[in-house]
Amino acid sequence: MRPRIGYWGSVWVGCLVLIGCGGAPSTSLHKAVEDGNYPAVRKHIAAKSDLNTKNTSGWTALHLAAMKGDLAMVQLLAEAGADVKRTGPEGKTPIDLARSKGLTSIVQCLEGRLEAGQAAGQQRGGRALIDGGVGVSEVLDAF
Repeated sequence: MRPRIGYWGSVWVGCLVLIGCGGAPSTSLHKAVEDGNYPAVRKHIAAKSDLNTKNTSGWTALHLAAMKGDLAMVQLLAEAGADVKRTGPEGKTPIDLARSKGLTSIVQCLEGRLEAGQAAGQQRGGRALIDGGVGVSEVLDAF
């Protein structure tokens, strides 16, 4: 005879399966990127792991994905908020690494993220046309 877990028991089990039994991902973010382990990277993103931490060599996960030439991983990390401008050893950004390897699709992706971030920053502070004074706009935009 099988034990019965009932409706709420099956809901609980279903939730554990969907979220991977809760808790933090078992694989480090850098290892997951190196291995191309997308489910583990998505778990780190869902768990709000710091995507900009550096490994012992000084590289972020985005650096590793760019060096590896993994465009889909680069896109996943960049869209999740990994810092495109973060520098690694010798002051190199993920864009610098991709450019040095001739990975133009990754360079274009990262530059697009950079431009989108700059455009969003430029849209802030648009009150100068309304109130006529840049100084006043800067004060208002600070709040």
